[in-house]
Amino acid sequence: MRRLSQLLDHREREGGAVTLLVAILLGGGVLLGSIAMTVDVGNLRYERRQLQNGADAAALSAAMDCAKGACPTASSSTVAGLVNDNAADGTSRVSRVNTSLPALCGAGPGLPSCPALSGTLGDCPTPLGPTPNYVRVYTQTRMADGSTLLPYSFAQALSGAFVGGTQQTCAAAGWGPPSQALVPLPFAISSCEWYQSTSNGTAFKPAPPYTSSNPANPAWEIALALNSAPNAACSSWAGHDYPGGFGWLTHTSSCAVSVDANGWVGASTGIGAGNDCGDTIEAKVGSVVYVPVFDCIDDSKNFCPGITPSGSNSWYHIKGLAAFYITAVEVTGQVKANLPGYPTSTARAACATKGGGKCFYGWFVKDLIPADAVVSGTAPDLGLTALTVLG
Repeated sequence: MRRLSQLLDHREREGGAVTLLVAILLGGGVLLGSIAMTVDVGNLRYERRQLQNGADAAALSAAMDCAKGACPTASSSTVAGLVNDNAADGTSRVSRVNTSLPALCGAGPGLPSCPALSGTLGDCPTPLGPTPNYVRVYTQTRMADGSTLLPYSFAQALSGAFVGGTQQTCAAAGWGPPSQALVPLPFAISSCEWYQSTSNGTAFKPAPPYTSSNPANPAWEIALALNSAPNAACSSWAGHDYPGGFGWLTHTSSCAVSVDANGWVGASTGIGAGNDCGDTIEAKVGSVVYVPVFDCIDDSKNFCPGITPSGSNSWYHIKGLAAFYITAVEVTGQVKANLPGYPTSTARAACATKGGGKCFYGWFVKDLIPADAVVSGTAPDLGLTALTVLG
């Protein structure tokens, strides 16, 4: 009994000490202050996540608009809407704490220039990679009543000196010609043929989808020859495939080809080289495909040496990537797949003249490539554009 009594006395003394310690902490405001800090810092972090999500979405959307030739403003409904849609309270704003600086800026058509990065938490991070075109979007706290202050609820209750705080975040996105991409069809065309077909890169047709308000015009259709013979305009190595070549590329079992701008891609000889991809090619009729454009052919990967490759172990030097809408496919005078009304008689006659009845039909468009591409700061703009997050 004495041991039990001693144990109870010991626990009573410990409980009294804890009670005294809690009383001291509460009396001194330590526990309340810790609770206040935990809640208020949590609210700030939650607010920052909302602002960052809105900035990320708005930056990618703005970069997409810029890539199409018309950058938005900070007050545009699309940018503001994306920022607000990502706010749990339904309200954030495209703004900066320093209101004298632009909240949407960059290097693109109509964009105000961005000041130097400050290196602070609320600014954009250093870009992850080089790109000549970019946009930054800054977002700032805005409460339902229009205030820019996020209340410090508990801290304000403890001391009237803590009125509230504001948050700022930034996101950046870039756009430009892709330097790397996985193209779905294993064929390439010459840079000379691309320049001829687009009037030196100045004439592109509207991109699909084609509707009553955006109709396709059969007069747009051209023929891209799979084995374009030398002619007066394209008689050099940049204008036609090597002897025995038909534009086919060495490809995977899925018919895809990984392409790097300013890199080399192996070529396959003979018209039958693309037969294993017949179903894949025909399935792409009525859609936009990404076409590698070459400016040199060689059998030892020496840039444009001025020699004629032998036809075996040949390589195409890739200049860049273009976007082509396919209306029909013809091989050896037989149309393999086509949209109704295509190919037109004019385009088919052109194919017979320059391609011997072996052509892809359609027209070049400007298009955005999915996000798995890599943006280049040096690749030429051939009508295909990639978007990238810059940090």
